[in-house]
Amino acid sequence: MRDWLEDIFDQLSLAELLGRSQPGVGQRLGLIIVDNGVEYMLVAYIEVFKGLSGRRAPKGWEDIKRSFRKLLDCVATHEAKLAPLSDEIMRYHNFRNELYHTGTPKTTTTERVLHYRDLARTVLASLFNTQLTEEDWGTRLDSIRDRIVETTREQVKAGVTFSVRPDAVSFKTHATLTSAQAICLALDGFSKEFARDPSRDEIARCMSVSGQGLGYTSVSSRLAELRRQGLVAKGKLALTTKGRKRIRAKFIT
Repeated sequence: MRDWLEDIFDQLSLAELLGRSQPGVGQRLGLIIVDNGVEYMLVAYIEVFKGLSGRRAPKGWEDIKRSFRKLLDCVATHEAKLAPLSDEIMRYHNFRNELYHTGTPKTTTTERVLHYRDLARTVLASLFNTQLTEEDWGTRLDSIRDRIVETTREQVKAGVTFSVRPDAVSFKTHATLTSAQAICLALDGFSKEFARDPSRDEIARCMSVSGQGLGYTSVSSRLAELRRQGLVAKGKLALTTKGRKRIRAKFIT
């Protein structure tokens, strides 16, 4: 795959990783990186994808590149699918400028970062006819996380989302889970959503609806191991303080 396209994938994946992180500065940086990725795509579309550089470049191209509004309008004249997205892109770019340039204290949210990321993915598909599945994006997110961990030798937390089902809680993360970690997430999510401890059958259902194929017998075996490690309370189906700290150290829940 072309290096400049890989660069776009990496920027959007890094933005998501930062946007889901715990410190508020992560969301600020995440939104700024998404905006940088959008601008990168606009320039790459003209200069690389369309090959309109040098003498073939649009009139006044160097001046156009210095203005995001002019750049956006220029690309929209070449690709009609971008036009309906222009106003929303511009609103995000203006907000990014407020985050980056003004002295007024401003903040943003994970939801806003992820919405701009989704918009950037739509720009990617519109300009380059390139659309990845959620699984592909998840793989790239894991790759970015692994490269950061390899470089810094520090653990980067993985994001986890929970959804309530009848008598069960499903969880979703791009991280690769061990069966023990999956059970800990099931215990954590269930207690939060239902304000009580689950039964073994309910834990098995949580695993099933979360795509973790672990039956009743295997669940019982893993629970015994987790108790020996001091992560699950004796005589209860609940995480200990040590177990909750272990989850918080690895996952953003």
